[in-house]
Amino acid sequence: MKVIKPSVLDEDTRVRFLSEVDSLRTVYGPFVAAFVGADADADQPWLAVEYVPGPDLRTLVTGHGPLPLAETGQPRCPAGGGSRHGARGGAAAP
Repeated sequence: MKVIKPSVLDEDTRVRFLSEVDSLRTVYGPFVAAFVGADADADQPWLAVEYVPGPDLRTLVTGHGPLPLAETGQPRCPAGGGSRHGARGGAAAP
């Protein structure tokens, strides 16, 4: 769940947030958390993706140090791999 704080909400933030929501609606794959819903026009914009158990990137790096570059895009790495799968809009990340 991501919610934009009212203290940082301005038109530019709302536009960037809407772009993020649009991107989340089009990207999918076995290593990408599924988009659940969003309301970018709400007084306090929010978005939700499915829960995926595991450490967040900060915890992973704090506990194990920087990730080797060769592993950051691999599907077995919790921090990467999702961008290697298709996008519903027809574009695929390299």
